[in-house]
Amino acid sequence: MDSSDRLQKLGQDAYKRKDFRAALHSFNLILQLLKKDKIALEIYELGIRNVSSSDPNFKILHRLREHMSRTAKDPLAVLPTEIAKMIMEYLVFKQLVSLTCVSKTWRGFLQSIPSLWTRLDFSNARRSVPQRAVQQYIRHSQRQGNLLKKLPDIQELSLTNCDLETSLPTPGSAEMNQLRRLRLNKCQGLFYPEELPSLRALELVAFNDMLEFISDQEPDVRPMGFTEIAVPFCYTLCVEDLLRLVGSRTEELRKFSIAHCPFLSEFDLKSLVNTGLLDQVVDLDLSATQVTDKVVESLILRSPQLERINLCATKITGVAVKALITKPDNKLNYLDIRDCDRISADAIAFARATKGLTVQCSSSNIKRGKKIRFG
Repeated sequence: MDSSDRLQKLGQDAYKRKDFRAALHSFNLILQLLKKDKIALEIYELGIRNVSSSDPNFKILHRLREHMSRTAKDPLAVLPTEIAKMIMEYLVFKQLVSLTCVSKTWRGFLQSIPSLWTRLDFSNARRSVPQRAVQQYIRHSQRQGNLLKKLPDIQELSLTNCDLETSLPTPGSAEMNQLRRLRLNKCQGLFYPEELPSLRALELVAFNDMLEFISDQEPDVRPMGFTEIAVPFCYTLCVEDLLRLVGSRTEELRKFSIAHCPFLSEFDLKSLVNTGLLDQVVDLDLSATQVTDKVVESLILRSPQLERINLCATKITGVAVKALITKPDNKLNYLDIRDCDRISADAIAFARATKGLTVQCSSSNIKRGKKIRFG
């Protein structure tokens, strides 16, 4: 008994049991075996016309009819993998993004070809591209270094959890000469700031071993100094690391942050101020550090250009607040003293009454603190 005979017997048995779904399916399989797909399709369409949409068999018939009516073949199922990859290489970036929406199979296939994602072109995007999407496309490349080398005119860059020696220029290379702002978060490998001649703003987040991170550069190798430096959440940071990072051109530094570096002692902070690193700084963030009134006294003597200072969650008292506000040639216009529980209410009132000064404080400031005489 061949396949068609067996299917015919199954269909007859199903018809006798009044299992019309199984009978219909068996008879149509016979028609397909006989290469009479058109007749099988007509039977499904006839069934759909005669079955109510509320009938549970309606969806089954509809699904089978759609399956029979498909004439197109999936290229990925027909073409050899090498040929399919070759075709994809000719597509532009916008077309690749569209193809990832075809199906999970297509998306997985396209994402498995790193070379397709080394040419990112968002110029034809209808709306702004989310940063998460850009990061996702970069991950598809699996070769960040190659990708970044194809962006010689990039001016701002942020990297997270990556290997710097394959992502940024190494000694002797002449790449990314236009990069002006760089943010590195939890990255590994040696960093060569001297290989980025236009770099002016640098942020290093959560680097716990700065000595192994910064290359041994000569102090005057860089043609320009930094205008902005931020090293937040670096728990093993020391003054020597900062001096080695900034180099000798400290006169150009205008914005500086060592927020949430709690292991820099009062002595370390005073030493940092006395090095002259902060002499021309305008915007200073020392929040969540061991800043005391003595550190602020040193700042007043060495940093006359200060306009904005963040002393949130530090150990200062009202004495430091008054000294900052009443210093000669005062340029201060912003003061953040939130969560400084040693500052009294009268010190806050004195600061708030100062014309041209914006003061940020929290309710904990007015509950306790050393009272002093103001005015």
